[in-house]
Amino acid sequence: MKPSVSVRTRILGTVIVFAFALFMLVQYQYEVKLKVILNTTEQSKYETVADTVLPILAVNTAFELEHENRQYISELVRQNPDLVRVILTADGMGMIDIGEHIAENTTLIRLHKIVPDPQGGSALGEVTFIFTSRVLQMTEQEHRTFIISFVLVAGLLLLLLIVILHYAMRPIYVLLNWIRDFDPKTDDMSTMPEACCDEVRMIEESMQQMFERIRHYTAELDELNRNLDEKVRERTDALSWTNAQLQEEIRIREAAEQALKAANERLTALSRLDVLTGIANRRSFQEHLNESWAVCVREQIPLSLIICDIDHFKRVNDTYGHPAGDVVIRSIAEILGTEIRRASDLVARYGGEEFAVILFDTGYADALALAKRLQEKVWAMPPLPPPAEAVSGITLSFGFCSLVPGPHDSIAKCIAAADQALYKAKKAGRDRIVYGECSEE
Repeated sequence: MKPSVSVRTRILGTVIVFAFALFMLVQYQYEVKLKVILNTTEQSKYETVADTVLPILAVNTAFELEHENRQYISELVRQNPDLVRVILTADGMGMIDIGEHIAENTTLIRLHKIVPDPQGGSALGEVTFIFTSRVLQMTEQEHRTFIISFVLVAGLLLLLLIVILHYAMRPIYVLLNWIRDFDPKTDDMSTMPEACCDEVRMIEESMQQMFERIRHYTAELDELNRNLDEKVRERTDALSWTNAQLQEEIRIREAAEQALKAANERLTALSRLDVLTGIANRRSFQEHLNESWAVCVREQIPLSLIICDIDHFKRVNDTYGHPAGDVVIRSIAEILGTEIRRASDLVARYGGEEFAVILFDTGYADALALAKRLQEKVWAMPPLPPPAEAVSGITLSFGFCSLVPGPHDSIAKCIAAADQALYKAKKAGRDRIVYGECSEE
């Protein structure tokens, strides 16, 4: 093998190996590090968005508010450019699928979430959030552009290197060929190429030119470094602005979380109220009775329970209609709520036309007096507003019990005593107050 060929092969091989190693390093930086980091960052950001909106979807789903869910999801997709599609599936509402058509080559991140029941914790359905990662798309496009540019530039550099090596080493090849063919026996120096010394001088001049080019390239490199420093400063300013935007986004998200917390508290409060009358519902009544009962057992103080019922209420509904019946129920609830003023007491809608009153630290005499006062207030009730303006003569039947509960007394037995007393009042002709005895077990 010719020495010139060996040198050229080694140089070209080294350049190719170096270019391949550089290419693999770029691939590793993108595939193993950059893409994973970006994907993890995007996944975390979208997880936060999903977890932020999931409680609102759960509340709407729990109350079967399909229209509100559709509006909220549509607004969410419209305001979030990264969120392209939301699919909500629930037993009570079927499937809600809102979003735009997704191209085949789009980079997507899918998040599947279970929609929990806000009160019971059970699953109401599931929701799928589909995000398009613009950061990953831009990064992949830039990576492809870089790879293409890298291959083109590397190919051009290799071609240029081959040409340079050929012309730069040609004088040495001529000299080496003459030395190889020279026969020491003849000692004929006349065959030496005339340009031999000129070629050596050309190499020296080429090296001087090369050094000059190196100095020129160093100056250009210094200029590029200064430009790079300027770009770094610009990038730092851009990152500072982005960080400020991120802080603002965090502040807005925290405000949204506070608003969601307040909304949940309002929903909890509303779940304890009767929709028609605005007073406590059956669930709130049972919780308050359990709490008051426990205190009375511990402190040995009396507790009274009154259960009242609107007399001939079915006749009101049949004669004047259910809207008029609703007006009657609201009016009675307003009278009861006006008379029950202590924070420790509670008036609740017990059933359809039944109401219950819990009187804390109240004995037989005070409970009876309150029942009579409520009865008189109903007798003196002013004319009702439309559509119940024709309804008159509304009366209540009362059943109540009073006791100082002990450890062996039963809440259920107390309720049963008051309810039985109400039954007796109804049977005895209505519009009267009957006491029910709640004896110890």
